[in-house]
Amino acid sequence: MKRIVLISSAMMALGTITASAQMPKLNAGIMSKIKSAMAKVIKKESTIVGNVATTGMDLKTTKPCKTTSYDYVNGAWQWDETTQTEYNSKGYVTATVTEDGDGKIRTENTYDDKLDGFVTKVTEYTWDAATGTWTNPTVVMSVELTRDEKGHVTKETIYSLDKDTKTLVNEGEYNFVYDSKTGELYSLSTVIEEKDEKSGEVTSVPLLISVQKWYKYNPNKIFDLGISDLEGDMLGDTENMIEKGTISITVMNIPIIGTIRGEYTDTKSTITVKLNGILNVTMSNEKLDDYGSNRTDMTISSGTYNTMVETITETNNEHGDCIKVVSEQASTTGAKAAGIGDIDTDMDGNYTLTMDYEYLETTSKPAYDFMTGNNGFIKKSMVVNRLDAQTNTFSPIQKVTYDEYVDYVSGATGIDKVTGNASENQNKTFYRLDGTKVGNQLNSGEKGVYIVKEGGRTYKVAK
Repeated sequence: MKRIVLISSAMMALGTITASAQMPKLNAGIMSKIKSAMAKVIKKESTIVGNVATTGMDLKTTKPCKTTSYDYVNGAWQWDETTQTEYNSKGYVTATVTEDGDGKIRTENTYDDKLDGFVTKVTEYTWDAATGTWTNPTVVMSVELTRDEKGHVTKETIYSLDKDTKTLVNEGEYNFVYDSKTGELYSLSTVIEEKDEKSGEVTSVPLLISVQKWYKYNPNKIFDLGISDLEGDMLGDTENMIEKGTISITVMNIPIIGTIRGEYTDTKSTITVKLNGILNVTMSNEKLDDYGSNRTDMTISSGTYNTMVETITETNNEHGDCIKVVSEQASTTGAKAAGIGDIDTDMDGNYTLTMDYEYLETTSKPAYDFMTGNNGFIKKSMVVNRLDAQTNTFSPIQKVTYDEYVDYVSGATGIDKVTGNASENQNKTFYRLDGTKVGNQLNSGEKGVYIVKEGGRTYKVAK
């Protein structure tokens, strides 16, 4: 059962649940957090341009289809698992096959035919080595969508597999109401079953989010404010962004009304949720450079007694790949307004990771494009290192090798030397910053920042 941080914190402030349930992800374990951070880096897809020699692959539609991960144990790399990934023609993951020491599991995703990338069913299969076939299909997650006559999703019901009873159980229902004039989403409502982990008591908490103004809205994606837990990201949905709204929860028949405010610029996005003096949550994400480096700050404060601050800084290299993650977390407890609160900085959220990459050899390396993120490089391997705070030294903890890539449009696979996409460059003209024309391609030794004219648009690239 997922927890809603806003609800958990508000219920604690009202004295209806224990402190241990207030911020359930705060002490989830550092290795769990590190693996979560690593997974985001591993799954991060850089847009790439060019062609793979002899395979006919267009790297603009190319993604890794086979990866192998290793753990660093007693000074040596130990195989952890190998994952093969299948995609549809839109680049969405349709299936993965994961093999580890326990065997092989195949996971298939089924998508809604109208919403962008929305998974409606996840099915797992086990491998029967004796017959060489996939057996025992088991639905582990299912979503039912109800639509009105205009095609709007009015209800979303989520089911997940209960491992004890081996049946699908209802994990929650979400109801959506739309503006009759604009057709945009006006409100989202649900009822959260909140369990006190100490007493075991379950409390039903109605939740209503109403939107007065959207900064950005995509009708083909289901809105999710992303407040399910501290791992969630209220700014993660870059296509449905609230500028002004309200939030209401009812705890023990006590209505708590709050506000939602979003502020957005070209380099920074901030969203703040306030619950009537009981709870304030603010999350911001700031762009630090043109390579995708960014900093995310989250502050959760409950009245004048508890505050948790978390900052995650991700630094990318010139290819747009993350090379460093620094997570800093601290909490203040007690009457901080009176200056007598305790500050705890020894928390599970504090860690530093670095990533070292090996790239495939390229015969022509297209310049990094600030506008599109195209980097012209594909990864061959990545090593993740963790900082030991006591010795102030980094040690390797995991390695991932990118064993094979696939063009999800053509279906071509391969891993080879990369050549520049000559046909793509024919429509481009490169200029130096002083206006001097270079031509429709750059030589390998020409480093610097260039102006590119392509069709009707002009942009800069760095090489």
